[in-house]
Amino acid sequence: MRFVLAVLFSALSGWAALAIEESDRSLAAVDRSSAFHGSVETGLSLGLAPGYSQWMVDQIEWNQRFDASDRVKFHLNTSIALVAPSAAGTGAGNNSASYFSQMALSGGSGITVANSGAYVQARLLDWLTLSAGHLRVAYGQQWDAPRYDHLLYYYSETLREVAARGWLWDLGAQVEFRKVLPGKLKIALLDGRTAGGEATPALSVNYQFSYDMGSVVLMPSAFVYLSEFLSLPQESGFGFGLSLLSGAFTLNSEFLRARGAAFNTSSIVVEPAFDLGPVEIALGGELANKAAGSDLHLRASLMKHFADRLRLRILFQATNLLSTLGTGDQEVRVLLGTHW
Repeated sequence: MRFVLAVLFSALSGWAALAIEESDRSLAAVDRSSAFHGSVETGLSLGLAPGYSQWMVDQIEWNQRFDASDRVKFHLNTSIALVAPSAAGTGAGNNSASYFSQMALSGGSGITVANSGAYVQARLLDWLTLSAGHLRVAYGQQWDAPRYDHLLYYYSETLREVAARGWLWDLGAQVEFRKVLPGKLKIALLDGRTAGGEATPALSVNYQFSYDMGSVVLMPSAFVYLSEFLSLPQESGFGFGLSLLSGAFTLNSEFLRARGAAFNTSSIVVEPAFDLGPVEIALGGELANKAAGSDLHLRASLMKHFADRLRLRILFQATNLLSTLGTGDQEVRVLLGTHW
């Protein structure tokens, strides 16, 4: 593992010699306002155990918007992943497919196809928008953006917990308020159905706004998720976060918690990022807590943009540094991506 890390990071010094023209930074981000857009990332992960290493197409996101009128639109989004059928261990758990909607087709071939949005969106008033169908549920800062846009790539222990329980995608209806309050407020009434088929209506509330102080922009956010909210919530989650933007420096900090009869997980996440021009660097630390105790996870990302919307990022994660929540593990990911 140390040899692999040395080879990967020593190769960074040779990037300046690549015969690839520097990119136009205006093309570096996905234009998610267009009617047809998407992205793809493919590469490999290297883990401590031989069985944990894998080649993969981590995610293809394919997003379409059909405009019925200026105020009414239909969104249809699809996510696809291809991995080795025998991929196992923590490496496989980090793959994007682990965070896909449970409305997915998957088989022994290693191909997973999932719907990541099928909903009608109607702007009823200038300050009120209604969405109904299959929705991405708001759950904190890390989940606020698609994974291709998430510089650090890795998600927190709490987000991994709620993804396994199907909280991040659901059928239902959502209203979004703008201009009524500073920022935007989202309230969603969701199906919340359990794996056994029991109807358990869920309620999701998410609020965020930005405060421009000139050289610094602050973006506070908060959310609540309640299962079976018509009676006593047996499963619930909440969190709050603060993002700070100042020139080339960004700092995301967040607290998340999820609890139920069989689980109680919380995370404190701090993620500073630096745009150095030729490369972008992000670091992350997480203090995760479960019934067994607390543990520490560390993460790092180095991203380079080239011409024609080509992107390379090198990712590293070290988990369970205190060995409280399990045996310590590390992995490196090298992902080549592009978007349209």
